[in-house]
Amino acid sequence: MGAIIMNSSFIITDANKTAAADFGKTEDDLKDKNLFNLLQDHGYSNDLKEFRRQLIENGSYRGNLTHAEHGTPPVNLNMSCTRINVESTCDTSAHVLIYERDNGYMISDDKLVELDRMLTRGEMAGEIAHEINNYLTILLGNVELMPLFLKKKAYEDISKKLPRMKNALEKIASLSENLAAYGKQQDDFKVTDLSGLIKHTIEFLKPQNRYDGIEIITELPSSALPVRGERGRLQQALVNLLHNAADVLRDCTTPNPTILIKAETSTDGNSIIVSVSDEGWGIAEKIKAKLFIEPCTTKESGEGYGLLACKKIIEQHGGEISIQTQSDKGTTVRCTLPAMKSTGSTQGLTQSQNQQSATRQ
Repeated sequence: MGAIIMNSSFIITDANKTAAADFGKTEDDLKDKNLFNLLQDHGYSNDLKEFRRQLIENGSYRGNLTHAEHGTPPVNLNMSCTRINVESTCDTSAHVLIYERDNGYMISDDKLVELDRMLTRGEMAGEIAHEINNYLTILLGNVELMPLFLKKKAYEDISKKLPRMKNALEKIASLSENLAAYGKQQDDFKVTDLSGLIKHTIEFLKPQNRYDGIEIITELPSSALPVRGERGRLQQALVNLLHNAADVLRDCTTPNPTILIKAETSTDGNSIIVSVSDEGWGIAEKIKAKLFIEPCTTKESGEGYGLLACKKIIEQHGGEISIQTQSDKGTTVRCTLPAMKSTGSTQGLTQSQNQQSATRQ
């Protein structure tokens, strides 16, 4: 799967190794190239004008480009491209292009999950950049005061400012670290405490603009909720569900918008049930019928891979996902995962992950 990132002028700023190999260049060689010129030079002229038109007018594109060179076997690029707005003092935007060669419109489960992860990380990068800019403003303001305090020998004022500066630096480091680690695959299943993962994910998401004015309420047991799973993918599913709920509430006029996330062990002890609920508009029946079956979105800039990726991730962990929705009453997405039986190691798991959480904070 090839991945290319462009600026608002469609100049390539980054690309993965697959994209570089497909176009016969190194990753550095692709940088600063115009995407449309690159595609034209490599024979992808069919539908290129339509691709460009949709990107400029709508900010997104999903479709096929066909290799047009005569005398060679046709090569199709199955492409998905979306615009990411970076909400900061710099009014800029970028585009993320994901494509596959020769695979038609069939995307494997693993590649679907990877595609969703990359798109979501790109979206969050803009919001986190804005938040980091806020912390940098705080730091800059305090740094500028330091010479004045030193000149006046106002050491008490300095001692008050330093903890605030340290806190801002720690927040920047935490946001950057979590974005880099978001959804990172480890390719092995380990014992994971869902309760701790939920708390950690919420702490990562709350500073982002998407959650401004939205309260996230949790109902979690005091004990650990151990499952055997791939932590990065479980977090990816959780982020998708919380993002969907926040986006709905952001567009609604509901007073005191709230997301409720619950996790509990089933009465027979065989399953752990996680649910994410909002009090938004609900989902229309014609859209609900497509959920978990094909890419589907009600967002202007959405790609519709989120719930599909959630379903694949939950099924990869031996679980099930379902959705309950009612017009003007809201939506609840419910995930059921196989529980690990309590053992003496559960306490150690809880203590270890609590220590990790404390370290991140």
